[in-house]
Amino acid sequence: MNYILNLDQLFYTQDREYKKKFKRRLKSLKKSGFIYKKRFFELLLSKNLVHTYCGHSIGKKDKKKVLEQYEYIINFFNNFYNNNWSIEIRPHMTYVSNTSYIKYNIYFVVLYPEVPITNRNNSTHLIKDLLVSHQLRIDVSNYSQPNLSFESIEGTRLTQSLAEWASNYRHSHLYALYRAPIEDLSLFSPFCTGTFEELINEMNYNMTHCGISSEEMLEKYFIVVDNFIRYESIEGTPYIRFSRVSSNNYTRNNSGNVDLENLSSRSIALDCNSVISSLLHYKYYNESPSLGFNYYYNNNKIKLIKDNTLESIIKDYIINQDDIEHKKYLCLHKVDNTYESYVNNDNLIINTDILEQAERVNNSNLTFLFRNVELKAYIEIPEQTEENTISNNDLVIYPRFLKIFIKQYESISNKKLLEILLNKKGE
Repeated sequence: MNYILNLDQLFYTQDREYKKKFKRRLKSLKKSGFIYKKRFFELLLSKNLVHTYCGHSIGKKDKKKVLEQYEYIINFFNNFYNNNWSIEIRPHMTYVSNTSYIKYNIYFVVLYPEVPITNRNNSTHLIKDLLVSHQLRIDVSNYSQPNLSFESIEGTRLTQSLAEWASNYRHSHLYALYRAPIEDLSLFSPFCTGTFEELINEMNYNMTHCGISSEEMLEKYFIVVDNFIRYESIEGTPYIRFSRVSSNNYTRNNSGNVDLENLSSRSIALDCNSVISSLLHYKYYNESPSLGFNYYYNNNKIKLIKDNTLESIIKDYIINQDDIEHKKYLCLHKVDNTYESYVNNDNLIINTDILEQAERVNNSNLTFLFRNVELKAYIEIPEQTEENTISNNDLVIYPRFLKIFIKQYESISNKKLLEILLNKKGE
């Protein structure tokens, strides 16, 4: 068997051809099924290619124990997840006495075709094609025998709804990737385990110090993990609550579900200050207090001019932000002279710009090799008609938001202007 010969030569190089060879070798390992056998791990061990915690090698007398634990893991995944699991390997650079060595980390990846996520409010959100990665940890130290456990839990998505993708939502406890479909393992990111962290760590601690002694031990651990990925801990601090998937800037409800007329001036002022604070970090800040807006001086005070430039800068800023709280101020001006908030629920009216971006992703043929099947990264786009698309050009800024924004910004700009004038006078 020459499946893994020279794997250590095929990744850490600037030569693209070598990287392609590594990917081809890994692909052949998956398609042959050899990577899912104990013999594959045994070969890695025999060539000292497995990255171990503490950096020590596994002695001959300890390899039998490690291989027994690894066999428990393989059997468990076959019995518990059937064909919905795969193995990935990734290089790890190890340094010993100023010499670099290539070792490999092993990841067990589970595919969940559908996961209903619930929270304490009994709200539910269904996600599709969640990939969860478990890094195998091999503890080797001078004071204990080597044992296997799991280092971290990471995840990503293959299939997302258009609203999820536009909202940068993959899972409530995965941080946002800005509309980035999976391309390779590098786009996996760590879960924040929150309220489950103590229990998960305790079970891993037992595996690390006592060893994996049965499939039942693994089953208890992965039942906890499965419960964790099915729960949104709103009592903690999720990265993105799934409730926000239904209030992003690219889709909206036909009837609207934010009552703009009843928003308090105080809440609008707070949102204005948040937008202004972010805008002040733009490059314009050091060029002039006006941030590129049109303005005039009146009694040595800056007065903003309410025009297309002002509205365009604010609108573009709000549209392009990940923070969705201010999207309610993007509105449609209706014929009865009322304003409908640009938010969404299940009845989607889709922005043409995001629709085009999603279609480009779907046409790009990004795939992930799972076992011997190429799984495609995909964004689910609802069937479109002329009636359920909307252009950014149709959107306006809610007038009361603009009015308060101008007042708040003039106040900040005039303080800045006063500082400049006093500094010049001091010179």
